[in-house]
Amino acid sequence: NYRKVSDKSQAEVLEMLIDRLVDYKANVFEETEETIAQRIAEQLGKSSRYVVPTGLKNEWLPEDTAARTRMVDSGNDQKSGALSLRELDAVDAVVTSSTVSCAETGTIFLTSQEDE
Repeated sequence: NYRKVSDKSQAEVLEMLIDRLVDYKANVFEETEETIAQRIAEQLGKSSRYVVPTGLKNEWLPEDTAARTRMVDSGNDQKSGALSLRELDAVDAVVTSSTVSCAETGTIFLTSQEDE
């Protein structure tokens, strides 16, 4: 009984998602492949330790500096490369992607893919 298609255009669905996210007090930035690394760098600031999943595109990330470094996590403690709870507690941010969102509810789903 779930609706699987929408009569709205892609632009209308995106506008609805952004509206819901902003309603939930999220900061929303629309970026391209060319601008996303700069936006992430701005959001992280000059000094931060942050975590990314193993499959996240490196092109999306700013270059590490002496004060801003990334840690990679497999996202599964049954796989090698998983960070401990202590290591995760010590980071300032997590940068991830999402393959599925629900515009009507403003829900962002993480499905345990390599880039999430």
